Amino acid sequence: MKTFEKWIIVHRVTRKAVLLIFVLLLLQQTSYFQDREFTSASQLLNEMRRSYGLNARDIKRLTPLVDNERLNVLRIYTWFSGDEPEYSHRVWQRMIAQRQDFEASIATDLTRAQSTALRGARSRVESQMLKLLVQDYVLYLSQSLELDIGQLDNVAFVFETENRQLYASFTRHLSDPSLLSDEMEKIEAKTQEQLRGILNTYQWRDYRSLFESDELVAFTLTSSHSKVI
Repeated sequence: MKTFEKWIIVHRVTRKAVLLIFVLLLLQQTSYFQDREFTSASQLLNEMRRSYGLNARDIKRLTPLVDNERLNVLRIYTWFSGDEPEYSHRVWQRMIAQRQDFEASIATDLTRAQSTALRGARSRVESQMLKLLVQDYVLYLSQSLELDIGQLDNVAFVFETENRQLYASFTRHLSDPSLLSDEMEKIEAKTQEQLRGILNTYQWRDYRSLFESDELVAFTLTSSHSKVI
């Protein structure tokens, strides 16, 4: 196991004890916090072999590329996770910048099948990373806002739905930041409206305080290579 992956494991295991206790209590009452592991590089390669009909030569060529892209995506997770996870425009801005760098760097000597498989592997890890980050953020909100189990399920559903919609928009409009920004704003506005109906007055006030704090350090989606604060 690589040093960076070991660091990720240690980082996640050594979170505050109160957070771990809270998770254990929730796990007895909800199935939300399950499937918490990233697909390994070897699993990704096996999936690619089956899905794209790759041979041994293809796998040998793609192995270091898949491993590198997997670690790049995991770095986004480690950047925004932690004791106070962040799920804001900054996450998606980093996703956009990194994905565009990835697309621009795909080797020209790869076959069509190899390029398609590499993109598929990258997308698989991106989806997993976002799912885990959303789970971390929902858990953080549950603690911070003192959500009951019913509220937790509803908030989780809202953010999971938003995440799927945002990722679909991300994949469709990666090359058009302006259109992507417009779609993301509409999706996020709907999320805020739904959350307003789930939270009570005091929870909504506290959530807006957290949300606006994140927005102060987020930037608008006008350039794929804007500086990340």
